[in-house]
Amino acid sequence: MKYASAAWLGVLVVLAACTGPAGPPGDVGATGLQGPLGPVGPAGPTGPSGRDAEENLFPDPYFEQDLTFWEVRTGSQGTVVTSSTAIAGTKVFANTNQQVAYLRSTRLVPVNAHHTYEVTGSFRRPATTGSAGGIYLIVHLYDEAKADIAGDGTWWYYPVAGVQLTDTVWHTYRAQFGSGTQRPFPANARYMSVGAALNYDGSVAGNRIYEVSGLGIKDVRLAASDNVTYDGSAGVGTGIANALYTPVQTLGQGTYFVTYYNCLSAASQDYFVSASVVASSGVISSADYNKNFSQLTAFTQPPFVLKVRTPTADVRFRVWNPAGGTITNSPGSCTSFNWHLIGP
Repeated sequence: MKYASAAWLGVLVVLAACTGPAGPPGDVGATGLQGPLGPVGPAGPTGPSGRDAEENLFPDPYFEQDLTFWEVRTGSQGTVVTSSTAIAGTKVFANTNQQVAYLRSTRLVPVNAHHTYEVTGSFRRPATTGSAGGIYLIVHLYDEAKADIAGDGTWWYYPVAGVQLTDTVWHTYRAQFGSGTQRPFPANARYMSVGAALNYDGSVAGNRIYEVSGLGIKDVRLAASDNVTYDGSAGVGTGIANALYTPVQTLGQGTYFVTYYNCLSAASQDYFVSASVVASSGVISSADYNKNFSQLTAFTQPPFVLKVRTPTADVRFRVWNPAGGTITNSPGSCTSFNWHLIGP
């Protein structure tokens, strides 16, 4: 019997894939390593200058940011220049040669007519060439519509007017205005600014170069209030003690003329008696008045000066015996102190 040999032929079977529903999410994988830091972005713009050490109400008095906060008025010419002899920092403002420069701050500060302010500015000539042209320190005032208020001229107050410098050193000027000064605010004043005029010679420009720096205005006294006095009197407590006091008085910042009114009736010994003032808050500087008890005359004694250096100070006026004796102020006595504001 013959058997036929069979050869197996390989067959590739391709099956179509079937897609089932999605399975549930797997567990969150581990956090990868942090990548390298990206490049540093560009620096942001410089912010406005803060007040200087003297609490200037106007920014950048030394022009470190050029004319960012200042403007040269129409019809005049000037620029900020670098100077190795600047009074502070490295820059000053100067008028253009043969031109007048009218400079002012672009900031307008609200006016408080009850406050006293001080304007300041420093000026110099970089060289003594030229024969005409002066300087002006200017306080600008504006009404509620922000229109200029005239005064000494087109603008309100020129505490330095037409001064012609003859050397090359810096000259600093300051003047006070507002409440309690010879230059009070007009009723329509609502805003103020600070400025200067350089190389002005009447109605035309002079032929000098001037530099200015340090322009500013600061508030030097707080407004009066119901609990702050600037002028007044107070009686001294009665009794027998080493020291007798007035009630506490809250005084505003400024310089005071103080008088002691003597009606003491007795002292334990003829030690010297001192009329003075002490502060429980604030900073003061004060003189005093000293006499032996037998040398005190009746009623008003020679005055002394008190300086309140902080916005307010709580003080008591006192009469006492520093040597340790006692003094007597009888009931109904007129012993008292009087004080009057005479300056900043």
